[in-house]
Amino acid sequence: MTNEKMEQRLAAALEKTAPDDVSGVLSRCEARKGTVINMETKKTTKRRWTSLIAACLAVMLLGGGLFYQRANAVASVVSLDVNPSIELKVNRSEKVLVCTPLNEDAKAILSDMGNGADLKGAKLDVAVNAIVGSLVRNGYLDSISSAIMISVEDK
Repeated sequence: MTNEKMEQRLAAALEKTAPDDVSGVLSRCEARKGTVINMETKKTTKRRWTSLIAACLAVMLLGGGLFYQRANAVASVVSLDVNPSIELKVNRSEKVLVCTPLNEDAKAILSDMGNGADLKGAKLDVAVNAIVGSLVRNGYLDSISSAIMISVEDK
C-alpha cells in the first residue's frame, strides 16, 4: 500500500466518522450572537489578607510562647541551709520563680513572707536578704560564728 492510498482511506474514514455539520454549528452561533454573559470576578484579595493575618498571628503566638517559656525556665536552684532548709528556683535574669520550704522550720521562717509566695518575682539578692533577716529574727542566726550553707546548682 502506497502513501497516497493510505491517505485516501484515512480521509474517507474521517468523513464517515465526523459529520459535516458546519452549517448547523454556525446557525447556533448566530442565535447567540450579541448575548452578553456577565462574568463574576473572584475576590482573592480578601482571602489573601485573611491568610496573611492568620499567618502573622500564628508567628506571634509561637514567638510569645517561646519567650514565655524562656522567661519562666529554671536556670539555677539556690539552697539555703541553716537548719531550716529553703530552696529558691531562679531564672536566667536572677528572678525567683519558686520559693520552697524543705522542712517545718523553714515553713516558720517563710510564714511572714506568705510561705514564700511574696518572694516570687523578686531579685535573688533581695530574696536572700529577706530570708537571712527572718533567720536572724527567729533566732537561727544569733552570733558571728553562725553559718549558712549555700548551694547553687546551675541547670
